[in-house]
Amino acid sequence: MTVHFELLPHYLNSHGVLHGGVTASLADEAAWHAIENYLGYGKEKVDHDGAEGQLSAPHRREKKVIARAYLVRAGQTLCVSRIDNLR
Repeated sequence: MTVHFELLPHYLNSHGVLHGGVTASLADEAAWHAIENYLGYGKEKVDHDGAEGQLSAPHRREKKVIARAYLVRAGQTLCVSRIDNLR
Protein backbone atom coordinates (compact mmCIF):
# COMPACT_ATOMS: atom_id res chain seq x y z
CA MET A 1 0.00 0.00 0.00
CA THR A 2 1.45 3.36 -0.98
CA VAL A 3 0.70 6.64 0.81
CA HIS A 4 2.01 10.02 -0.25
CA PHE A 5 1.55 13.74 0.22
CA GLU A 6 2.96 16.97 -1.14
CA LEU A 7 5.90 18.29 0.87
CA LEU A 8 4.87 21.78 1.96
CA PRO A 9 7.05 24.24 3.92
CA HIS A 10 4.96 23.98 7.10
CA TYR A 11 5.86 20.25 7.38
CA LEU A 12 9.54 21.14 7.82
CA ASN A 13 11.27 21.64 11.14
CA SER A 14 13.58 24.53 12.05
CA HIS A 15 16.45 22.81 10.20
CA GLY A 16 14.47 22.73 6.96
CA VAL A 17 13.88 18.97 6.91
CA LEU A 18 10.68 16.94 7.21
CA HIS A 19 9.56 16.89 10.83
CA GLY A 20 9.93 13.46 12.47
CA GLY A 21 6.36 13.48 13.71
CA VAL A 22 5.08 13.91 10.16
CA THR A 23 7.30 11.04 9.03
CA ALA A 24 5.97 8.83 11.83
CA SER A 25 2.37 9.72 10.96
CA LEU A 26 2.96 8.85 7.31
CA ALA A 27 4.43 5.46 8.29
CA ASP A 28 1.54 4.81 10.68
CA GLU A 29 -1.04 5.62 8.00
CA ALA A 30 0.67 3.42 5.41
CA ALA A 31 0.80 0.49 7.88
CA TRP A 32 -2.89 0.90 8.72
CA HIS A 33 -3.87 0.85 5.04
CA ALA A 34 -1.77 -2.29 4.44
CA ILE A 35 -3.58 -4.05 7.28
CA GLU A 36 -7.04 -2.86 6.22
CA ASN A 37 -6.34 -3.81 2.61
CA TYR A 38 -5.50 -7.34 3.74
CA LEU A 39 -8.46 -7.74 6.09
CA GLY A 40 -10.96 -5.89 3.93
CA TYR A 41 -11.79 -2.28 4.67
CA GLY A 42 -14.39 -2.12 7.41
CA LYS A 43 -14.83 -5.90 7.65
CA GLU A 44 -12.82 -6.26 10.85
CA LYS A 45 -12.49 -3.88 13.77
CA VAL A 46 -8.85 -2.86 13.82
CA ASP A 47 -7.12 -0.96 16.57
CA HIS A 48 -3.65 0.14 15.57
CA ASP A 49 -1.29 0.32 18.51
CA GLY A 50 1.65 2.29 17.22
CA ALA A 51 4.80 1.45 15.32
CA GLU A 52 8.47 0.95 15.85
CA GLY A 53 11.28 1.53 13.42
CA GLN A 54 14.08 3.68 12.24
CA LEU A 55 13.44 6.81 10.27
CA SER A 56 15.34 7.35 7.07
CA ALA A 57 17.37 10.35 6.01
CA PRO A 58 15.40 13.59 6.23
CA HIS A 59 13.59 14.97 3.21
CA ARG A 60 14.82 18.33 2.00
CA ARG A 61 14.28 18.88 -1.70
CA GLU A 62 11.61 16.42 -2.78
CA LYS A 63 8.21 17.72 -3.77
CA LYS A 64 6.37 14.59 -2.65
CA VAL A 65 6.89 12.30 0.34
CA ILE A 66 6.05 8.66 -0.31
CA ALA A 67 5.87 5.60 1.94
CA ARG A 68 5.03 2.04 0.91
CA ALA A 69 3.85 -0.48 3.50
CA TYR A 70 3.99 -4.25 3.21
CA LEU A 71 2.14 -6.64 5.45
CA VAL A 72 4.81 -9.03 6.73
CA ARG A 73 2.63 -11.20 8.95
CA ALA A 74 -1.01 -11.24 9.94
CA GLY A 75 -2.03 -13.14 13.06
CA GLN A 76 -5.28 -13.22 14.97
CA THR A 77 -4.29 -10.42 17.34
CA LEU A 78 -1.17 -8.87 15.81
CA CYS A 79 -0.16 -7.71 12.35
CA VAL A 80 3.42 -6.83 11.44
CA SER A 81 4.18 -4.47 8.60
CA ARG A 82 7.28 -3.00 7.01
CA ILE A 83 7.32 0.55 5.72
CA ASP A 84 9.75 1.62 3.02
CA ASN A 85 10.49 5.25 2.38
CA LEU A 86 10.57 5.77 -1.36
CA ARG A 87 11.67 9.40 -1.29
